[in-house]
Amino acid sequence: MRIRFLDHALRRMRERRLSRRMIIDAIIKPDKAHRSLKDAARFLVKKRYVHGSGKERLLIIVTERAGEILIVVTVVDTSKIEKYW
Repeated sequence: MRIRFLDHALRRMRERRLSRRMIIDAIIKPDKAHRSLKDAARFLVKKRYVHGSGKERLLIIVTERAGEILIVVTVVDTSKIEKYW
């Protein structure tokens, strides 16, 4: 499977200092993955991780499938794990 990042996702990753490797690893081994409630064509990938400060955080990766390509639309990084879990 090929993974393509939209410009919007790349901007969000730069702002949050998240690497492509981190996002790809989360997609390959998610803690949770399900269809978006707002758009049936989109999938949400969720992965908990420990930030450099030692605090647990949650990555929410919004993806779409286009044939054999998985498109990363945007990336959310939050400390509000229970709210979005």
